[in-house]
Amino acid sequence: MPGIQERAEKAFQKACPADLSGRILRTTLDAADGTLVVYAFLPSDVSEDVDPFRLLRRNAMLPDAGIMTPMVLDAESGRPAGRIVISYELWADAEKLKTLWQQPASFEKPREAGSELRLLKGVPDDVSQYRYGRSGRYTLLLDRRPSLLAARVFPGGLAPVVGEVPVERLRRAAWMLLARSSVTPKPCPFHMLRGESFFQVERAVAMPSSPARETVKVFELELIRGAEEDRVILTTLFQTPVPWERDQKATKD
Repeated sequence: MPGIQERAEKAFQKACPADLSGRILRTTLDAADGTLVVYAFLPSDVSEDVDPFRLLRRNAMLPDAGIMTPMVLDAESGRPAGRIVISYELWADAEKLKTLWQQPASFEKPREAGSELRLLKGVPDDVSQYRYGRSGRYTLLLDRRPSLLAARVFPGGLAPVVGEVPVERLRRAAWMLLARSSVTPKPCPFHMLRGESFFQVERAVAMPSSPARETVKVFELELIRGAEEDRVILTTLFQTPVPWERDQKATKD
Protein backbone atom coordinates (compact mmCIF):
# COMPACT_ATOMS: atom_id res chain seq x y z
CA MET A 1 0.00 0.00 0.00
CA PRO A 2 2.53 2.63 -1.07
CA GLY A 3 1.45 6.12 -0.03
CA ILE A 4 -1.53 4.97 2.04
CA GLN A 5 0.14 5.53 5.41
CA GLU A 6 1.31 8.99 4.34
CA ARG A 7 -2.26 9.88 3.30
CA ALA A 8 -3.61 8.55 6.59
CA GLU A 9 -1.08 10.51 8.63
CA LYS A 10 -1.83 13.74 6.74
CA ALA A 11 -5.57 13.28 7.22
CA PHE A 12 -5.01 12.65 10.92
CA GLN A 13 -2.77 15.70 11.36
CA LYS A 14 -5.30 17.87 9.56
CA ALA A 15 -8.19 16.78 11.76
CA CYS A 16 -6.67 16.30 15.22
CA PRO A 17 -6.41 19.05 17.85
CA ALA A 18 -3.25 21.18 17.83
CA ASP A 19 -2.19 19.92 21.28
CA LEU A 20 -2.35 16.32 20.11
CA SER A 21 -0.58 17.06 16.83
CA GLY A 22 2.50 18.18 18.75
CA ARG A 23 2.59 15.02 20.88
CA ILE A 24 2.66 12.33 18.16
CA LEU A 25 5.18 9.63 19.04
CA ARG A 26 4.71 7.23 16.13
CA THR A 27 2.09 5.77 13.80
CA THR A 28 1.46 2.37 12.25
CA LEU A 29 -0.91 1.27 9.49
CA ASP A 30 -2.64 -2.09 9.17
CA ALA A 31 -2.16 -2.94 5.49
CA ALA A 32 -5.07 -5.40 5.59
CA ASP A 33 -7.82 -2.84 6.17
CA GLY A 34 -6.14 0.58 6.36
CA THR A 35 -6.60 1.09 10.11
CA LEU A 36 -4.28 3.81 11.44
CA VAL A 37 -2.91 3.42 14.97
CA VAL A 38 -1.39 6.53 16.53
CA TYR A 39 0.72 6.65 19.69
CA ALA A 40 1.04 10.03 21.41
CA PHE A 41 3.02 11.31 24.38
CA LEU A 42 0.96 11.83 27.53
CA PRO A 43 -0.92 15.13 27.85
CA SER A 44 0.49 17.90 30.02
CA ASP A 45 -1.76 17.06 32.98
CA VAL A 46 -0.08 13.66 33.35
CA SER A 47 3.56 13.53 34.46
CA GLU A 48 6.13 11.27 32.81
CA ASP A 49 6.76 9.38 36.06
CA VAL A 50 3.04 8.70 36.43
CA ASP A 51 1.83 5.87 38.61
CA PRO A 52 0.60 2.92 36.47
CA PHE A 53 -2.45 2.53 38.71
CA ARG A 54 -3.41 6.09 37.79
CA LEU A 55 -3.19 5.23 34.09
CA LEU A 56 -5.42 2.17 34.55
CA ARG A 57 -7.98 4.27 36.43
CA ARG A 58 -7.74 6.98 33.79
CA ASN A 59 -8.66 4.37 31.18
CA ALA A 60 -11.84 3.68 33.14
CA MET A 61 -12.85 7.33 32.83
CA LEU A 62 -12.46 7.90 29.09
CA PRO A 63 -14.91 10.42 27.58
CA ASP A 64 -18.40 9.11 26.84
CA ALA A 65 -18.23 10.35 23.26
CA GLY A 66 -15.67 11.16 20.60
CA ILE A 67 -12.38 9.37 19.97
CA MET A 68 -11.01 7.18 22.74
CA THR A 69 -7.37 7.49 23.75
CA PRO A 70 -6.59 4.77 26.29
CA MET A 71 -3.21 4.82 28.03
CA VAL A 72 -0.67 2.09 27.21
CA LEU A 73 3.07 1.52 27.62
CA ASP A 74 4.54 1.99 24.15
CA ALA A 75 6.50 -1.11 23.14
CA GLU A 76 9.13 0.77 21.10
CA SER A 77 9.96 3.72 23.34
CA GLY A 78 9.11 2.13 26.69
CA ARG A 79 7.18 5.27 27.60
CA PRO A 80 3.56 5.74 28.67
CA ALA A 81 1.48 6.88 25.71
CA GLY A 82 -2.05 7.37 24.50
CA ARG A 83 -3.17 5.01 21.71
CA ILE A 84 -5.69 6.11 19.10
CA VAL A 85 -7.21 3.68 16.59
CA ILE A 86 -8.70 5.28 13.46
CA SER A 87 -10.47 3.12 10.88
CA TYR A 88 -9.94 3.68 7.15
CA GLU A 89 -13.55 4.83 6.79
CA LEU A 90 -12.96 7.52 9.39
CA TRP A 91 -9.58 8.93 8.37
CA ALA A 92 -10.65 8.89 4.70
CA ASP A 93 -13.39 11.38 5.67
CA ALA A 94 -11.32 14.17 7.21
CA GLU A 95 -14.30 16.43 7.91
CA LYS A 96 -16.13 13.70 9.81
CA LEU A 97 -12.98 12.94 11.79
CA LYS A 98 -12.54 16.61 12.64
CA THR A 99 -16.18 16.94 13.69
CA LEU A 100 -15.92 13.86 15.87
CA TRP A 101 -13.09 15.52 17.75
CA GLN A 102 -14.58 18.99 17.98
CA GLN A 103 -18.28 18.17 18.37
CA PRO A 104 -18.64 14.58 19.62
CA ALA A 105 -22.14 15.33 20.94
CA SER A 106 -23.35 15.84 17.36
CA PHE A 107 -23.13 12.08 16.79
CA GLU A 108 -25.47 9.43 18.13
CA LYS A 109 -26.14 9.31 21.86
CA PRO A 110 -24.63 6.53 24.00
CA ARG A 111 -28.01 4.88 24.59
CA GLU A 112 -28.74 4.81 20.86
CA ALA A 113 -25.23 3.51 20.11
CA GLY A 114 -25.76 0.51 22.39
CA SER A 115 -29.29 -0.33 21.23
CA GLU A 116 -28.24 -3.26 19.02
CA LEU A 117 -26.08 -4.72 21.76
CA ARG A 118 -29.06 -4.50 24.11
CA LEU A 119 -31.14 -6.50 21.66
CA LEU A 120 -28.43 -9.11 21.10
CA LYS A 121 -27.86 -9.66 24.82
CA GLY A 122 -31.39 -9.00 26.08
CA VAL A 123 -30.31 -6.08 28.28
CA PRO A 124 -33.17 -4.03 29.85
CA ASP A 125 -33.37 -0.35 28.84
CA ASP A 126 -32.71 0.86 32.38
CA VAL A 127 -29.45 -1.13 32.74
CA SER A 128 -26.25 0.62 31.62
CA GLN A 129 -23.70 -1.86 32.99
CA TYR A 130 -24.61 -5.48 32.28
CA ARG A 131 -22.60 -8.35 33.76
CA TYR A 132 -22.89 -11.82 32.29
CA GLY A 133 -21.02 -15.01 31.58
CA ARG A 134 -19.41 -17.47 33.94
CA SER A 135 -18.70 -15.80 37.31
CA GLY A 136 -20.04 -12.57 35.81
CA ARG A 137 -16.68 -12.10 34.15
CA TYR A 138 -17.98 -10.04 31.21
CA THR A 139 -19.39 -6.53 31.54
CA LEU A 140 -21.08 -4.51 28.81
CA LEU A 141 -20.76 -0.76 29.42
CA LEU A 142 -23.65 0.68 27.43
CA ASP A 143 -23.74 4.21 28.88
CA ARG A 144 -21.05 5.51 26.54
CA ARG A 145 -20.09 5.77 22.89
CA PRO A 146 -18.59 3.56 21.78
CA SER A 147 -19.95 0.89 24.08
CA LEU A 148 -17.29 -1.21 25.80
CA LEU A 149 -17.04 -4.92 26.42
CA ALA A 150 -14.78 -5.81 29.35
CA ALA A 151 -13.56 -9.05 30.92
CA ARG A 152 -12.02 -9.30 34.36
CA VAL A 153 -8.45 -10.58 34.39
CA PHE A 154 -9.03 -12.28 37.74
CA PRO A 155 -12.38 -14.11 37.98
CA GLY A 156 -14.47 -12.60 40.74
CA GLY A 157 -11.88 -9.86 41.22
CA LEU A 158 -10.02 -12.11 43.70
CA ALA A 159 -6.28 -12.38 44.29
CA PRO A 160 -4.81 -15.58 42.77
CA VAL A 161 -2.40 -16.16 45.67
CA VAL A 162 -2.58 -16.52 49.42
CA GLY A 163 -1.06 -13.68 51.39
CA GLU A 164 -0.38 -10.03 50.71
CA VAL A 165 1.25 -9.04 47.40
CA PRO A 166 3.89 -6.29 47.84
CA VAL A 167 2.94 -2.94 46.32
CA GLU A 168 6.01 -2.95 44.09
CA ARG A 169 4.92 -6.24 42.55
CA LEU A 170 1.46 -4.85 41.93
CA ARG A 171 3.04 -1.80 40.32
CA ARG A 172 5.17 -4.01 38.09
CA ALA A 173 2.07 -6.03 37.19
CA ALA A 174 0.22 -2.84 36.24
CA TRP A 175 3.05 -1.77 33.93
CA MET A 176 3.07 -5.24 32.39
CA LEU A 177 -0.63 -5.00 31.53
CA LEU A 178 -0.17 -1.54 30.02
CA ALA A 179 2.70 -2.93 27.90
CA ARG A 180 0.59 -5.89 26.77
CA SER A 181 -2.11 -3.44 25.66
CA SER A 182 0.41 -1.78 23.37
CA VAL A 183 1.39 -4.94 21.48
CA THR A 184 -1.98 -6.71 21.27
CA PRO A 185 -3.40 -6.65 17.71
CA LYS A 186 -6.97 -5.88 16.72
CA PRO A 187 -9.51 -5.47 18.16
CA CYS A 188 -6.90 -3.40 20.08
CA PRO A 189 -7.97 -4.05 23.68
CA PHE A 190 -6.73 -2.01 26.61
CA HIS A 191 -6.71 -2.44 30.39
CA MET A 192 -8.68 -0.42 32.91
CA LEU A 193 -9.36 -0.40 36.64
CA ARG A 194 -12.86 0.58 37.80
CA GLY A 195 -12.64 -0.92 41.29
CA GLU A 196 -10.54 -0.22 44.38
CA SER A 197 -8.47 -3.40 44.23
CA PHE A 198 -5.90 -4.07 41.53
CA PHE A 199 -7.38 -7.55 41.19
CA GLN A 200 -10.52 -5.99 39.70
CA VAL A 201 -8.54 -4.93 36.63
CA GLU A 202 -10.25 -5.60 33.29
CA ARG A 203 -9.28 -6.08 29.66
CA ALA A 204 -11.66 -4.03 27.52
CA VAL A 205 -12.42 -3.32 23.88
CA ALA A 206 -14.53 -0.74 22.05
CA MET A 207 -17.51 -2.28 20.30
CA PRO A 208 -18.65 -1.46 16.73
CA SER A 209 -21.80 0.66 16.52
CA SER A 210 -23.74 -2.10 14.71
CA PRO A 211 -22.12 -5.42 15.66
CA ALA A 212 -23.30 -8.74 14.28
CA ARG A 213 -23.84 -11.61 16.69
CA GLU A 214 -20.75 -13.34 15.26
CA THR A 215 -18.65 -10.22 15.85
CA VAL A 216 -19.70 -10.02 19.49
CA LYS A 217 -18.80 -13.69 19.93
CA VAL A 218 -15.37 -13.17 18.40
CA PHE A 219 -14.72 -10.20 20.69
CA GLU A 220 -15.82 -12.22 23.72
CA LEU A 221 -13.48 -15.08 22.83
CA GLU A 222 -10.55 -12.74 22.15
CA LEU A 223 -11.10 -10.89 25.41
CA ILE A 224 -11.32 -14.00 27.56
CA ARG A 225 -8.29 -15.53 25.83
CA GLY A 226 -6.26 -12.38 26.46
CA ALA A 227 -7.54 -12.05 30.04
CA GLU A 228 -6.54 -15.65 30.76
CA GLU A 229 -3.05 -14.99 29.38
CA ASP A 230 -2.85 -11.89 31.61
CA ARG A 231 -3.95 -13.91 34.63
CA VAL A 232 -1.39 -16.67 34.06
CA ILE A 233 1.48 -14.22 33.49
CA LEU A 234 0.66 -12.10 36.54
CA THR A 235 0.04 -15.09 38.80
CA THR A 236 3.51 -16.38 37.91
CA LEU A 237 4.95 -12.94 38.67
CA PHE A 238 3.27 -12.86 42.07
CA GLN A 239 4.36 -16.38 43.03
CA THR A 240 7.98 -16.30 41.84
CA PRO A 241 10.49 -14.62 44.19
CA VAL A 242 12.71 -12.00 42.55
CA PRO A 243 16.39 -11.49 43.53
CA TRP A 244 15.97 -8.14 45.27
CA GLU A 245 13.19 -9.55 47.46
CA ARG A 246 15.33 -12.56 48.44
CA ASP A 247 18.26 -10.25 49.26
CA GLN A 248 16.01 -8.01 51.32
CA LYS A 249 14.68 -10.99 53.29
CA ALA A 250 18.20 -12.32 53.91
CA THR A 251 19.28 -8.91 55.22
CA LYS A 252 16.40 -8.86 57.69
CA ASP A 253 17.21 -12.37 58.89
